[in-house]
Amino acid sequence: MIRSDRQTEDTGALPMARNPDPDQVFHSQSVLQLGWETIAAVVDNFYDQVTRHPTLKVPFSSVADWPHHKDRLTYFWWVVLGGDKFRKETYEPVPKHFKAGFSEKLLGDWLILFEATVKNIVPEPFASAWVFRAQQVGAGLLIANQSYAARIAPDVTIGHPVVRSTKDEASG
Repeated sequence: MIRSDRQTEDTGALPMARNPDPDQVFHSQSVLQLGWETIAAVVDNFYDQVTRHPTLKVPFSSVADWPHHKDRLTYFWWVVLGGDKFRKETYEPVPKHFKAGFSEKLLGDWLILFEATVKNIVPEPFASAWVFRAQQVGAGLLIANQSYAARIAPDVTIGHPVVRSTKDEASG
């Protein structure tokens, strides 16, 4: 359970954080309670909105088969939220997201829209836990994307050129 470092004055207990620990909220039984249909409804509704979103529609315009894409993402979230694996799916999101221009700004836009969609469809505490998990996944993807960018294009960072010295500064 995530807790604040502040204690409440009246009880001395530590207050609950805004976001519940997804590992405590989601497990195989609770994800079954939430259900495949609910996860699919979130994914379907969310990506329908993405295709009309001013900043998100551009990077997602490369999706050729939306029903397949939504099905894969429904399964992805099913597993991330604690459901049992029943497919042999492999995911390599970093190269695809890098090619699409994934950035911290796009992640922020994605998370705002995703949170609104989840909270419109999913009951608490599942909604907050799912949004928190999405924030964690997004942060990890952002770090992996930046690392990938440094490996394949060491003189470019996302959105900003890197100025390199012509002299080896380490040698003095």
